[in-house]
Amino acid sequence: MREALALWRGPALADFAYEPFAQAAASRLEESRLAAVEDRIDAELALGGHTALVGELEQLANENHCASGCRDS
Repeated sequence: MREALALWRGPALADFAYEPFAQAAASRLEESRLAAVEDRIDAELALGGHTALVGELEQLANENHCASGCRDS
């Protein structure tokens, strides 16, 4: 899964970021990417990779600081 996620390059549909037709699709793709990242992290945690994930988790928390809190409110 890590290799598949490494193929992701930048924001989804970046060339069309300001086009109304692409905004919903880009949001869905980003949500799918983040779900895949969460699944990979869950798998790595289950395999005991806690320490190796600390830096990545800190970065994700900083980049997506509102993701969980905004969904819960």
